[in-house]
Amino acid sequence: DHRDLHSFPTRRSSDLQFFQWKLVNNGEWETKINQEILLSRTVCSQLNLSCPVHPEFSLRFCKQVMKLLEASGEEVNDQLYDCLQRDLLSPRDGRYFKSYFVGDLAISLIETKQIISSGTTGLNTWTAGIHLSRWMAGLPDNWGQDQTILELGAGTGMTGIFALKRFPGLKEYILTDSHSGVLDNMKENLSVNLTAEVNYQVENLDWEMDEVGFSPDIVLGADIVFDTRIIPDLVRTLAKLLERGAKAIIASTIR
Repeated sequence: DHRDLHSFPTRRSSDLQFFQWKLVNNGEWETKINQEILLSRTVCSQLNLSCPVHPEFSLRFCKQVMKLLEASGEEVNDQLYDCLQRDLLSPRDGRYFKSYFVGDLAISLIETKQIISSGTTGLNTWTAGIHLSRWMAGLPDNWGQDQTILELGAGTGMTGIFALKRFPGLKEYILTDSHSGVLDNMKENLSVNLTAEVNYQVENLDWEMDEVGFSPDIVLGADIVFDTRIIPDLVRTLAKLLERGAKAIIASTIR
């Protein structure tokens, strides 16, 4: 099942060519799997070892690969059993990640499985944040050179982390949100993905209540109008930032 493979650490789509299929005379598919390469780029990759996916997901993946191997008559590599044992028996600290691959960059985020958790949607990465990052991936390397970026409703930190990795010439990146749990989770994601050399700050900003004290060059926002009730306050906030000379790029998903 290639859907499981896509969620594990692989650098490019070509890295998913681990399964070599051959049509035999009776019309059935014969499976040949380079197990060592498959494991080294998924459950046993350095990225997954340092930023592991949830064990339940890892177990489902390993079991599916074992089924394919057994169905094709191939012997299961001991390394695959080791992976199963590690995820079943090894103690974990409760930090599990989902890794995203945008261009040549990998971003590993702690996030919840639920759309709404602890009364907020900010503990989950949303579609528009991923697409905004992909859009920025196509911009020139000097985009944002010596400029300050303010992100509204930064959530898990997906867009900000990508921008800070992609554009080393940024003067400063300010990530904001209004939920204490979201801000704490965002700070952890930033520390996992970024080095001390990049310049960013995390601020509490509730545009329904607070006056925006920043004067950035660029304002970013992705999927920040899930609750349509807050749109008038968002528009008011953006209008003030635009009056100060900022340019705004807001990405939204049509639902």
